[in-house]
Amino acid sequence: MKTVWNIIKKEVTKPVIATNANISADELNDFFADVGEKVNTRLGPQTSDKAMQLLEKSLPKTDLTLTLHPTSAFEVSNIISRMKSRKNTHCS
Repeated sequence: MKTVWNIIKKEVTKPVIATNANISADELNDFFADVGEKVNTRLGPQTSDKAMQLLEKSLPKTDLTLTLHPTSAFEVSNIISRMKSRKNTHCS
């Protein structure tokens, strides 16, 4: 398991030389999406199977289900109007 995290750390912390400080959301998404694929390629399919088996053993067995019910524009509008608004200081 430690080897897996070392590979992930190596892939994620590779230096990236940016000539343009403005990066698009798509470029950022591509970077992080590629990390998973690179790690998976380096580890091979047997490791992926072992990871899934470990997760299945570690997680509790539950019968939880998710049920979605129809809604209306009126209901969504009411929920939004009850939300407190706050100024986002992270956006310019």
